[in-house]
Amino acid sequence: MTKILAIDTSSENCSVALFSQNRITSECESAPRNHTQKILPMVESVVASQNLSLKDLDALAFGCGPGSFTGIRISAGIAQGLAYGLSCPVYPVSSLEALALQCFRLTGEKRVFVAIDARMDEVYWAAYELVISGSDVSITNLSGEHVCTPEKIDTSWINAGLQGLALQSVGSGLAYLARFPEALRASITSTIVDFEPTADAIVELALKAFLRGDEGLITDALPSYVRDTVTWKKLPGR
Repeated sequence: MTKILAIDTSSENCSVALFSQNRITSECESAPRNHTQKILPMVESVVASQNLSLKDLDALAFGCGPGSFTGIRISAGIAQGLAYGLSCPVYPVSSLEALALQCFRLTGEKRVFVAIDARMDEVYWAAYELVISGSDVSITNLSGEHVCTPEKIDTSWINAGLQGLALQSVGSGLAYLARFPEALRASITSTIVDFEPTADAIVELALKAFLRGDEGLITDALPSYVRDTVTWKKLPGR
């Protein structure tokens, strides 16, 4: 029976989830700047709670971002290292897509706009549509994943035949809602600002990839910064 472990440190959350015996066991803790101290003990706790060891796993998954640069590097590094040692597939999962799935599980809304505060006066964003077939949920990205200032969010996906759609919107990027383009603000019917990715959604999305037969190559298990370049500011004298 399939057993997949997922970790996420892309936000202030430190989160681990295990799919085993057709159910998900998870732990999640807000741990700003303490991910490296928390994540491996949480992995051991979740795996042991199901009377398993790491060698019993069929695959690994991690929240690849976008999100905290340090956080997604921590997740990627741990997932790569475990996958290499266990010789098993590893699946990077978009933080934005995970939030869309979490939103659907919470609200039942099938069209979701996700926005995460990207710092530097920008937001990471994407729009999704969820389709339900029996117990299965498939997710379509309507817009692609992007980063820009709030005013420059592209709304062409709204103009392309989706006028009048009702969007549930989630994520820390909604702090900039007043600066979103008018067409987007007019489509947003409800918001949840305090919303961060969790590993239970990541493991659910990774399970789909595993069952599809996706390879899950370690060489593809990389952080997704979305930005073309990452700008670092040096402190004076450095």
